[in-house]
Amino acid sequence: MVDAFFKQRPRAVFFLMLALLGCSGLLCFTLLRAPVEKAQPTAGVPTQATGQVSGAYRAAAQLSQVLSMQAELKGMLGKKFLDQADSLRIHQMMEKIKSLQINNYRHEKNQP
Repeated sequence: MVDAFFKQRPRAVFFLMLALLGCSGLLCFTLLRAPVEKAQPTAGVPTQATGQVSGAYRAAAQLSQVLSMQAELKGMLGKKFLDQADSLRIHQMMEKIKSLQINNYRHEKNQP
């Protein structure tokens, strides 16, 4: 009996199947979605993953600083003549780049 129904109306069965699949997808991503439970932040020592993420942000910020200083250095070194203020600024930027590299190396050295 069911076999005869499928053979008599294959197009209707196909479209019914597509409609049910569409409804299922629609309900799956809207009404029947499981509520997301937000993790409660724990007080005290941050986890290792949080420390690694903050370390990555810190390294990215340091890299950004170094790149901006390198661009400024390139512009200064392109000048024909440097005055005393330019020389002082170049020296300060070189010292800052060295300190950022040393701090980043110390941080990476202490990570597992």
